[in-house]
Amino acid sequence: MVFKYRPIFNWNFFRRNLRRAKIFPILLASLGVVWIVVQQMRLWNLSSLKSMTETFGDELRREMERLIIVNESDDTWRNLGVNDWRGFSAYLETRPEVVLEEDDSLIYAGSTWGFIRIISIVPVSAASTQLACSFRYHSTANHTTILKKPSIRTELVAFGENFGMYYSAAYILCPLPYPNEALPPGAQLPVGLTVSINRDRSTDSPDPTDFITIRYPKPQATNEKSFAVCVQPFHHHFDKVDDLIAFIEYYRMMGVNRFTFYRDSVTSGVDRVLDYYSRLNVAVVLHWKLQDLYDFERNLRVDGIYAALNDCLYRSVFYDGYRYVLGVDVDEYIVPRRHDNFTEMMEHLNPEGAGITGAWIFRNVFYYLMYDDDLVTLSPGTPRMNFHSKTRRWERTNPPHDRSKFIVQGRDVVELGNHRIWKLKRTWSLFTRFKETAVDPDVGTSNHYRFCETEIDTCWHRKSIIDRTAHRFTHKLGLRVKNIYRTIFPGNYR
Repeated sequence: MVFKYRPIFNWNFFRRNLRRAKIFPILLASLGVVWIVVQQMRLWNLSSLKSMTETFGDELRREMERLIIVNESDDTWRNLGVNDWRGFSAYLETRPEVVLEEDDSLIYAGSTWGFIRIISIVPVSAASTQLACSFRYHSTANHTTILKKPSIRTELVAFGENFGMYYSAAYILCPLPYPNEALPPGAQLPVGLTVSINRDRSTDSPDPTDFITIRYPKPQATNEKSFAVCVQPFHHHFDKVDDLIAFIEYYRMMGVNRFTFYRDSVTSGVDRVLDYYSRLNVAVVLHWKLQDLYDFERNLRVDGIYAALNDCLYRSVFYDGYRYVLGVDVDEYIVPRRHDNFTEMMEHLNPEGAGITGAWIFRNVFYYLMYDDDLVTLSPGTPRMNFHSKTRRWERTNPPHDRSKFIVQGRDVVELGNHRIWKLKRTWSLFTRFKETAVDPDVGTSNHYRFCETEIDTCWHRKSIIDRTAHRFTHKLGLRVKNIYRTIFPGNYR
């Protein structure tokens, strides 16, 4: 019998794999070099490219001052030149990190230039449609010039919360024309914008009523604008007059001095409240009547909520100059638990030089309306407020992003959701972005005053506790609400 042995050590196999093994460090080193080069190129771009307002600042500021400021209440849903596409508002985007991420060709004269962001609602299936952006200019002779450019792209907004709906909120991104393109003499900034599917038809003339006013940054006053509140659209004959007044007055106590409301369907009493605060320049009330093709929670989420929230972000920060934006509903109160107002709380959460946090998530706690009112009463004649009366709550604090609400530093954010931030801008690093942070419930919570969100028996069986933290604020709040109610409804004061 002949035995055949296979050598334990195969020299030829070893030599072949040794050569391969030598390649891996070379490949890793090469990838490292590429990464360093890409990173350095990005850093070089960001450091060498100044923002538009620095390079062209004086000239453009002069032109912005000459532009006629169109009242915000004139913003409304407009038809676009694409079937079933609608646009509401448009804002200038010049943040270098955001501009270069969307289109690194948007560089002019050694500076990042910019693009215009249209807040829109589009069919999800058509978001990849190639578009032409039509920019409208006014010349000194009161003549209108139209300039067309291909769009950058259309980006669905808060798509992770769209729940399979046929329509979605979206950003349509249009590159801002360079000053040396074919423009009317003396004009560098377009005043209006629309889009169409006729990308290659330069002779196509859009309907004048389809143009959306482009909102450039307002000339800023010397006083700092700190906190602005964004509220989802009012729909289905919203009628909670007392709740609305208490909501506004509480947030004013906390340091908010701008509210943006989207009015679809409300009662006459709510209209009187909105009109009162609008005349005080505390509230901006926008007409939000959607076309009949949108069916509430059947083919579009909550009356276009994500278009509204993101319009409010850009309107508050990039048009009106506010630093912080809060996303809340009328039955939700972000409550400081250690501090007396939002200024003190944010100085604690966001001290100077604190890092790259751009959003603070406040965890939800439910104060169910089915629970009995607290026995602690306010002064006679004070309208009843859930914020004061309901002190029994579910013991559990919801995890982040489960019914949470937020305060964001607007210039660090690109895209808002309802309970979370979907996109923050990049830092100067290639692989990092500004981040969101969950706030310790001992510092602040989002108090949610509503009926049980599930089966009523489930809520009754949940362990509850008494939490009177809100009573720190309700005596003063009650007096404010009583005075405001008496002012708005003098004949109906109770």
